[in-house]
Amino acid sequence: MDLTKMSLNIEFAGKTFKNPVIAASGIVTNNLYSTKKCIEAGVGGVIIKSVVYYNDHISPPRPQVWLLDRYGYQCGSTNIAAGFLSPEKGVKLLQELRPLAEKESTVLIGNINLTGVFREEETRDLGRRLQEAGAEMIEVSTSCPIMVALEFAGDWSKVTDIKFLTKIITTLKEEVSIPVFLKLPAHVGIDYADAIEQAGADAHSILSIVPGTVIDIETGRPLVPLPHYLGHALRHHANYQTSRLALKAKRPIMSGGGITTGRDVIERLMCGATLAAVHTAIMRYGYQRFTVMINSLKSFVDKKGYGAVKDIVGISVPYIENFDEYKKFVEQKILPREAMTITIDNDRCVRCGSSLCENCWNGAISKKQGFPEVDLERCEFCGICQSICPAGAISIRPKTELSACTR
Repeated sequence: MDLTKMSLNIEFAGKTFKNPVIAASGIVTNNLYSTKKCIEAGVGGVIIKSVVYYNDHISPPRPQVWLLDRYGYQCGSTNIAAGFLSPEKGVKLLQELRPLAEKESTVLIGNINLTGVFREEETRDLGRRLQEAGAEMIEVSTSCPIMVALEFAGDWSKVTDIKFLTKIITTLKEEVSIPVFLKLPAHVGIDYADAIEQAGADAHSILSIVPGTVIDIETGRPLVPLPHYLGHALRHHANYQTSRLALKAKRPIMSGGGITTGRDVIERLMCGATLAAVHTAIMRYGYQRFTVMINSLKSFVDKKGYGAVKDIVGISVPYIENFDEYKKFVEQKILPREAMTITIDNDRCVRCGSSLCENCWNGAISKKQGFPEVDLERCEFCGICQSICPAGAISIRPKTELSACTR
């Protein structure tokens, strides 16, 4: 199949996206140059940096982002990226992006930051102006931790105040004709999914937030005093939280947190997300990472024979945190040692020199002419070597399964 012609179209809140990969609101959608780069990389939609009412004399922090590879956290970040857009700048950005977005069939999404503070007339004005400027949807951020340190921010406890949250939705729905949804910490979005939908939200947008602290061991102090961690390490937690929301939600889900590869996009969709929001990976690896993710998704959908990308949305949800499934899974693995075997395919082995091949916890692996060799009398078939082998050259399975494969 010609992947360039294959459609990844997917519906979200009544709008067709050409693919489910979205540039999340933040540094990479903060100005015309960077947001154009996202669109040119092929994303299905872009969410511009948050628009707020504030005095122009408040400058963004410098520096404001710390990528954490040097601290041992690959594609992790912590930040105080409070460079919010004024209403005028937000409107101008949307207006300037509109021609390219229309040409590339990229959905433009506005973002309003109302963390802990809600002023009805300002909110109505922002919603109306963003829609008139070209926003096809509005996401409302209500849980930006960076806002805690700013004078114009409101009460952080409002993040879990459902009356506060639903008032935002009803107000904007009265003012604009485009879809409106809140961006919430995953646990809040899950707890209040029903109430948010009843208030009129057209979709859900969640971000897995796990408090995390990175220490500069030279000073003994955290890089950022507020526990705030983003990046690839969150992906497993975000998958799980997305699946929990998918069990409750009647509206589509946009999910962010830890998405770094095409596989991450696929997993997030399988866990119930319709759209996958990406940010830290782009700061770390560049705009081309969007293109890599999209092409990886195309290739996977084609290879597996799915009719459309929507066919994978939510397929994993019934099996996550399913204790009947877990019981069956464990029971299938409880086999006597004599029933198991391990094989090593030397044709696939790349002789990577993995220390595991010399440090099996039971002393069952040695090397012969550079290839691993297993002592079946010592092997406990624990699975560590199989799971870590980069070439997939090691296979552990029941002998009966092996016999069936060779018939």
